[in-house]
Amino acid sequence: MTNFSDTLLQIKDRLILSDFIRKDVELTLKGREYVGNCPFHSEKTGSFFVSDEKCAFHCFGCGVSGDIFKYVMLRDGVTFPQAFKKLADLVGIELIENKSKQKNAGIYKVLEAATDFFEKNKSIVTEYMKKRELDDLTIYNTFHIGYAPNSNELYKYLINNGCKETDITKSGLFLEKYTNKFYPRFKERLIFPIYDRRNRVIAFGGRVVSNGEPKYLNSPETEIFLKHNTLYAYNIAYENVTDKKPFIVTEGYVDVITMHRYGFNTTVGTMGTALSTNHLAMLWKYSDEPIICMDGDDAGQKAMNRIARLALTALSPGKSLKFCLLPNSVDPDTFLKTEGANAMHSLLSRPISLSDFLWEEYLKELYKTDRTPEKTALWENKIFKDLETIPDNTIRRLYKSKIRSSIYNLNHSKSQRVIRKILNASAYKQLSVIERNAMCEYVLSYILVMRPALVSSMIEKLSYITFSNKSLRNFWNFIVESDDPSDVIASDKFSRVVEEIRTTGSKFYQINEQSDEELLNDWIFIFDKIVSRPAEKKEQEMASKEFAKSGSEKSWERLKALKMYSIQVQRGKNA
Repeated sequence: MTNFSDTLLQIKDRLILSDFIRKDVELTLKGREYVGNCPFHSEKTGSFFVSDEKCAFHCFGCGVSGDIFKYVMLRDGVTFPQAFKKLADLVGIELIENKSKQKNAGIYKVLEAATDFFEKNKSIVTEYMKKRELDDLTIYNTFHIGYAPNSNELYKYLINNGCKETDITKSGLFLEKYTNKFYPRFKERLIFPIYDRRNRVIAFGGRVVSNGEPKYLNSPETEIFLKHNTLYAYNIAYENVTDKKPFIVTEGYVDVITMHRYGFNTTVGTMGTALSTNHLAMLWKYSDEPIICMDGDDAGQKAMNRIARLALTALSPGKSLKFCLLPNSVDPDTFLKTEGANAMHSLLSRPISLSDFLWEEYLKELYKTDRTPEKTALWENKIFKDLETIPDNTIRRLYKSKIRSSIYNLNHSKSQRVIRKILNASAYKQLSVIERNAMCEYVLSYILVMRPALVSSMIEKLSYITFSNKSLRNFWNFIVESDDPSDVIASDKFSRVVEEIRTTGSKFYQINEQSDEELLNDWIFIFDKIVSRPAEKKEQEMASKEFAKSGSEKSWERLKALKMYSIQVQRGKNA
């Protein structure tokens, strides 16, 4: 493959066609394509279509079509080489003369040979791979995991396979040359080859298998490996992306592999580096709203916060991000192995929008202050300074409008005031939306565990709750089916779960001398406001689809009953 072809692909990867054309043409999203008036002939009805997925445009009026290079040629009246140079300059790619076109071929050869070397040595850590569940044949054949032994055999292997020393030096596989010897960068590490979109190895990541620092080590940047242009597993994931299967972005190699192993094959990884605007362009090329799913610890939360604010600076119509929040201190690998694929699917199916995620982050910042008028004003100023970085005028205006509305509602929300009164307000307000929902599940459980006599009156409502925590889900499923809930709560079988419910629930809710009636009122209020609405909405959607599909009297009666119940509940809340 020539460097010219590589540059051609890099330009197409770094530029989103609709964003580029939007500077000249007003485009509207219709389905998966954009439509507007053709810039190459006069028309009143838009027949000019742009597809980011196909990297192509076509006008059904005048018949003109092509890619981004053809667009520049037609728009500017230039030749292909001139259009090529313009776009290369735009994305910051230095063009290489023809005589140097093949200069990187030797580096690719070195890295391919090194991949073979590492794969041949994986048998040394078979037990470790089995323990980490990395020995699945399909996963291994997809990601080609290997091992770097504690030896200097790699250099000899590369030379014996026809690699040149000059290319070996440029590959990033070795540290500085000492006394005419090459010292391997990777030793006693599990090796993860990093591929470009054309399935060529361009670098490696190494993870220690015992004690050692750093835990993860990546190849340095080279002529063919730039971290801000590379996402781990992008070469596999982009082919699996559809409207209903967006990119999922995690941090580490093992997280990505485990996600793929459990069926989430649109997952890519940042390899421990900060997400860049180039990464966003790569993601948005095939996926309008990628889902960011970092670790549930403080570092992961901070990383998502940085990504959200970076995304503001690059938003365009139809292109945004969503966020999936994992429980505290849990990474995707651990979550999947303990909770399973269904639990992960449940989280990913209800991600938080970029605007809602940012609002939650802004609230956390507000709650860290004493909320004097002066500090609240400073807080608001910082928010709107962030929003000024949004390049698109319409999106910027809509974000400002939504934030202003959220600020107004902050102290005018009856349900939130009541919830905070019922619950431990200082602990509650520090939580994100998903964390609040999970916490409320514990509070509902806590009330019933502390007053088992109330369980029977709540059995029907309990059956409607899809607990996000697997332990809670199993516990209450068992109780719903049992004859005596008190015996189940007191049994040794669920002693660990009951203790967890008591420990967590008591942080947010205090049972003092309330009567059963008072406890039930609190329980029902939390259930209606926090838990039941999403399930109720989903059930209505399913009923609507069933009626649209069958048109039967039975499906219509079910849909009508659900809507009437919803109206009655809402009237009760507004009373």
